[in-house]
Amino acid sequence: VLENLIVEQLIKDELASKKVVVSTGEVDAQINKIKAEVGSDASFQQALAFQGMTEAALREQITMQMGLEKLVEPSTDSAKVSENIYTLVQKLRSQGKVWLVPTTGK
Repeated sequence: VLENLIVEQLIKDELASKKVVVSTGEVDAQINKIKAEVGSDASFQQALAFQGMTEAALREQITMQMGLEKLVEPSTDSAKVSENIYTLVQKLRSQGKVWLVPTTGK
């Protein structure tokens, strides 16, 4: 859990340093697309509850995902985009290792 929080913060810092902005309108459009896919607002709320997620948490997740997509090289190949995002996250994760505290018995 702690590692995920560190990686999230590193991603947010990277997005801020590169001045990558995801607008509320972009997030709203993605939320509306998801709602259309599940059929209704009630089904959307049920899906969120099933995942143990709030709409605010989903918005945060979408914002981060869209920001990462903007950071990587544009491509029409979704596998390439996913690979580029994975590589970026791994790079950021490796930068976060300076935060890890060794737990030796000394």
